[in-house]
Amino acid sequence: MNIMFRKNKFFIAHINDETYFLIDNGKGIKDFSFKGQLSDQLHLKFKQFLDLYEVSLDDINSIYVSRGPGSFTALRTIILFAKTLCLCLGAQLFSSNIFEIFLYGSDSLKGVQNMVLFSKKNNYYLAKVIPNKGLCGYNLVEERELNNLSGFIIGDKPFKNFKSISFKDIKINFSIFREEDVYYFEPEYGIDLNVKIYHR
Repeated sequence: MNIMFRKNKFFIAHINDETYFLIDNGKGIKDFSFKGQLSDQLHLKFKQFLDLYEVSLDDINSIYVSRGPGSFTALRTIILFAKTLCLCLGAQLFSSNIFEIFLYGSDSLKGVQNMVLFSKKNNYYLAKVIPNKGLCGYNLVEERELNNLSGFIIGDKPFKNFKSISFKDIKINFSIFREEDVYYFEPEYGIDLNVKIYHR
């Protein structure tokens, strides 16, 4: 099928051991999520997702991913999967930082100053939000450094003074994603690996 006649946007992300799929055809949204090992389940769950909603691969014209931060292995797996789909389908690839996806996906986050995402053990990614400017960057902090802060934590469980927010609470704002070169695009791992440091 000519890409000009395809309408479906496919979104994929992985946070806190949960993988999230979404298809937006401009008229409605269909989503699906699963927990567990990506390497064993990703392709099978993707097929299950397509079959469940009777979506054809040929109908996908663009693929949107969260580029991080997050698990090294999960990000590599998700982004390799997205790149492979793009190359096979001739689809465009777009990405956004996970904090931006949530910040610009819900009105409930207006005015929030701190956003948190679990990293590993007692470490968390802490993103700072400046009113009228948006996300200004993030860094890795220990759990104790969050004791006197409040805001939102990405996930399905509240944490200290942080309210939980998950994909079911937001609407994906595709306009914030940037187009990527399939051949050169790399994940935003996070500063705990000294690989990528995000700062707007």
